[in-house]
Amino acid sequence: MPGTVLVSYQWAPSAQDTVVTQDGRIDVSRASAGLSESDQVAIEFARGLADAAGARLVAIGVGSEAVSSGLAVKAVASRGPDEVVVVTDATPTTTSVAHALAAQAMAADELVAIVLGDASADHGTRMVPALVAGLLGRPLLADVRSVSLGDPAAVVSKFAGGTQTLQVSGSPLVISVAPDAVTPRVPGMRDILAAAKKPLQVVEPPARPIGATLATVSVAPISAPSRGGRLIEADTAAQAAEQLLRELSQAGVL
Repeated sequence: MPGTVLVSYQWAPSAQDTVVTQDGRIDVSRASAGLSESDQVAIEFARGLADAAGARLVAIGVGSEAVSSGLAVKAVASRGPDEVVVVTDATPTTTSVAHALAAQAMAADELVAIVLGDASADHGTRMVPALVAGLLGRPLLADVRSVSLGDPAAVVSKFAGGTQTLQVSGSPLVISVAPDAVTPRVPGMRDILAAAKKPLQVVEPPARPIGATLATVSVAPISAPSRGGRLIEADTAAQAAEQLLRELSQAGVL
């Protein structure tokens, strides 16, 4: 079953280096950009799916000029895709990313599946897979652990308390990969050198749709409720325990 498998990725600030300020702003000024763990898992999963289908794997990134930089392209291409496509969008939002991915999916040659990570490192809304599925008129297969291709395809996904196996007819499959579905490879020197020779396309985004769009306006931390505290002072551990029990009893906890 020849064709194409698409996998999405984001070149986004590292979550480990991101700081939330006291007033709730997210400061990424000192954060280095890269692929999130969920994107690495998605690319590895998609590579295996493409190999099983005898298909070509194309990685698609949506974002600013940084997404098409040599560093970003090499980081993605060295992980297995046959080609990298960058959709330029200086101010990507959840909906614009979904529409860009759906447009690429509609234009792909004999699309087998489009694979997405659990959540992007920048927006983190967890809505892009569902939006892409809706735009393509296909069901979303979420928290997927494995896929056996065929018609119908057998898809194993996680759910509360275990896993379930679904039968899905038709194509493409729209897959949101479970974070622990596979262990992503660590690119070797040969992979990094080969990445420089892989095709790169930089394309314009599709026309923005008419209707509702979704964008993050602000982010603020939830204020933790204040909790009263009391220091128990005693000469021995036994006296401290006795005092603690007495105060808990008076407070109606015991």
